[in-house]
Order: sequence, then structure tokens, then C-alpha cells
Amino acid sequence: MNLTKFDKPIIDVLGNTIEFLLSVIGGIALLVIILGGIFYIFAGANPEAQNKAKGTVTKAIIGLMFVLVSYAIVDKISYVSTDIQISIVSATVVPTSGVPPATFTIKATVTSDVGVDAATTRASIQNPNENEVDNILLKDDGNAPDLIAGDNIYSGEWKSAVVGSYFIDVTACNTDGVCKEIENI
Repeated sequence: MNLTKFDKPIIDVLGNTIEFLLSVIGGIALLVIILGGIFYIFAGANPEAQNKAKGTVTKAIIGLMFVLVSYAIVDKISYVSTDIQISIVSATVVPTSGVPPATFTIKATVTSDVGVDAATTRASIQNPNENEVDNILLKDDGNAPDLIAGDNIYSGEWKSAVVGSYFIDVTACNTDGVCKEIENI
């Protein structure tokens, strides 16, 4: 289970879509400004055609200004939405080696400004080929191997069945769906 491949939060998808549309509209506005300039050049001494070309350029410039302001606002909103963070401050495995059936305690310190989604804090045990061998939920509930509930240290145990090397990836998500992963601890 790789939680880092979750879809982005909806605000990010919306922000990216709006930024794309604003880019297209901005490109159209620039094209209209260029066409208005060409119409102005070919207007010659005809004041009515000159005024129409000037009006086209003026409206396109105003439209371009709206696009630039809109782009700045959407960019700020996107920045704020992706500023919601989750951090896996540290992750450890104790002991680092042992003969089966050795029991390994996996601990990860996880912090988030909006809260950690406890159901997503997991350790994926993998062989050297990165094939998943096991997947365990890490808990912060005060029950062994976790020592203190609510201290942001999520713990779990895994028993090895076969002699060999293993890698552990720790993944956690916050309540807004933003996920982080530490690989190969």
C-alpha cells in the first residue's frame, strides 16, 4: 500500500485547472492585443477603424490585467492549500537485526498542523527487491509497544519469519489527505 500516490486534495486539482484556463485566456488576450495592433496599422487614416482597433487593444489589456490578478489569487490559494503539512520527524527500528522469529519495534514520530489520520500511519516491510512482505498499522494509543497515547510517536511490532534483509517504509497522512513517506529505514 503506497499512500503517497493518493490523488491531490480537490483544492489543488481545482487550482491547477483554473491556472491552466487562465493561461489559455491570457494567451488569447495577448493574441487579441497583437491583432488589434495589426488592425490599427491597417486602419490608415480612417479614424473609425483606428478607434475600433484602439478599443480592441484597450479591452484586451483590461482582460489581461484581470487574468494576471486572477492568476495571482489562484496561485496564493494553491500555495495556502499545499502549505498544509505533515512530517515524519523520525522513524526507527529496534533491534536492527535478529534471527527469526525476532520481534522488531517500529516507531515513527509524526506531526501535522491539522491532525494525523491515525488509520494511515503504516509501516510497509519489504524485501531488498522492494516487494512488500507485510504491512502493519502504527498506533499512538498508549498500548504496547506504544508507551504514551497522544505523544505523536506511532509504534508497531513485526515478527520476521525468514532470515534476510528487509527495508521498512513508513507512511502517514494528515486529516486533509496530504501524505508523506520515509523509505528504507
